[in-house]
Amino acid sequence: MSVTFSCPQRLTIFIYVLLYIVSGNKRSAISPTCISVSSPVSFHNSTISNVHYFMMNSIQPSSRGTYCTGWKHWNTWANLFQTDITLSLIPSYYVADKFTSFQTTCILSYMSYLSLYVGVKPGTCFNYVSAVRYFLLNSGVDISFLDKGHLIKSTRTGIINHYHATHTVSEDRTLPLSCDMLIHGINNVFNSGSPQDRCKITALI
Repeated sequence: MSVTFSCPQRLTIFIYVLLYIVSGNKRSAISPTCISVSSPVSFHNSTISNVHYFMMNSIQPSSRGTYCTGWKHWNTWANLFQTDITLSLIPSYYVADKFTSFQTTCILSYMSYLSLYVGVKPGTCFNYVSAVRYFLLNSGVDISFLDKGHLIKSTRTGIINHYHATHTVSEDRTLPLSCDMLIHGINNVFNSGSPQDRCKITALI
């Protein structure tokens, strides 16, 4: 069975491919081009390829790796949930809920999957949801449910509370400097006559 994608979906799928290529790079290896126009087809291909480039660069270089990983998890989740990447396919087992939409149910399921099955921290979970939001938006999907859903907001809060209840502070943060450690550093490590070391001591205090 062949699958037909709309123009926005084709553009977005191309972005996914680019993200896989450049996710580890600070700068993209792909650049916009202006070629001589020999036919309407070549003009179309040239301008649309530049649109691909500009769409990819709408994502900050520092976020591309996160978006790429978030999208890979979204694909895995969609296969497990038996829906498609744009949430247009409702699984046969799904029973409609009058309190929430199918799309909202999917996002809630994805957040639960990331938090418990993948085991990412809350901040990472929410960044991956932001990646999915970006891709859905550029695929022509109405994402208003992401901004207005009180269930999504409550689930976010629940994920944060669960994480703090099941993880100690030392797992997330470096241990603070104790007074003994600071005194030892001043007496035995830093050079009090060095302006640079004095700045370091001041910063530590």
